[in-house]
Formats: sequence, C-alpha cells, structure tokens
Amino acid sequence: MSKGHDGSAARPRMGGTTAPFHTLDPVDSAVLDKALDLLAAPASERAWNSFFADHPVLQNRLGSTSTDALIELDDATVLFLLAMQRMEDGSRLEVADGRHIERFGRFPSEDGCLLTYLLAWMRPTQGLEVEHDHLASLLLRLSQGIDNDHPNAAEGAGGLRLHGWLSTDDVRDLRTLLMGRCWTVSAEEPLDGGMRDAVMHLTALLRGAERRRVGLLHRSHA
Repeated sequence: MSKGHDGSAARPRMGGTTAPFHTLDPVDSAVLDKALDLLAAPASERAWNSFFADHPVLQNRLGSTSTDALIELDDATVLFLLAMQRMEDGSRLEVADGRHIERFGRFPSEDGCLLTYLLAWMRPTQGLEVEHDHLASLLLRLSQGIDNDHPNAAEGAGGLRLHGWLSTDDVRDLRTLLMGRCWTVSAEEPLDGGMRDAVMHLTALLRGAERRRVGLLHRSHA
C-alpha cells in the first residue's frame, strides 16, 4: 500500500455521464456486522428469530413479518433497512451539514468518489508507513469493503449500491489518522487543493459520526 493506488478513476471529471451520488449513512455497526454474517450463511429462520429477539425495535423495518420479508427482499435492502440509525421520531439522522454532504456526494473526480481520490493521491510519510497502511486499509474498507467481501449485499432494488462500512471505533481511528502526519500529497495530484478539500469534508462527516457514536455505511445512487 505504501505507493498508493492507481489514480485513473480519481482524475478530474471532464464531462459526459453523471457520476452517482455518494453518501455516508449513520449505522449501528454491531447490527450491520451481525446482519452481514446472517446474510452470508445458509438461511436459518431460528438464527433470524434470535436476531430480532435481541433487537425488537428492528422488527417493523422490513415492512412485514420480519422472517417472511427476508425471502422477498434482496440482501442489500435488508442490510440497509436494518443497520440504519434514525432519530427517535424515525426521521433520518444526519452526521454533518449539507455543505459537507454535498461535497462528499459529488466530488469532482472521474468517478465522483472522494474516497478513491484520497486512495489514489495519498502517499506515506517516511518513517510512518505502518500508520499510513492502517489509514489506507480503513479507507479501502469504507470505499469497497462490501463490494470486495460481501458482494451478495452490494446491489439492491431501485439502484441501491452499498460499498463499504466502518465501525464506531474505525470512525475514530480514521479521523485521527487523517488529522495526523502519516500521509502526504502526491506531486501528481490533478486537482489543485483536492486532497485538502477531500480531507476537510470527510473529517467533518467522521467527526459528526464520532460525536453521535455511530458507524458509517458508504452508499451510492444515481
């Protein structure tokens, strides 16, 4: 990881097709981890009944008798509905203000993804390669951990795309490493100030998630 990732997908966007909008949604990472394990295993009504017994508040999120809905819904939709953290009134919980959400959502790189831009143009500081590799591993997990490790839960109905996630501890670690000195900017970075802006907006989202004690789920949609 010490040499960084290929920057071909993170160059400035020059027009053409519109990139998807990316979001970092607040999630209960313990619920997400358990749901991923259950979705990856052979279907077991007993295991799911035990899950819902441990999390009764989630019983109504799937829109019908919970174990019946598991048959009707795709894995990505099940994961998204179960893991999302909401306000007490059921409304969406935001972790940052609209400016940071919008900038993260449509970053001006070829694929529109701020996370792949960071991975492409971030380089290790000499002597801090171990810390940099940990930083890169967290960015990779958030960027594409579901794509790589749980592809069955990556695509859902209506254009739903789940890419990766971080636990509450990972959120804290990533924010700390981004604010530290283990990385520097590649001299070939294509966007003037792009890395600075990317870190600023991502850090705002991480700080908000940390303050609310939630994990984060990376999602995109057209």
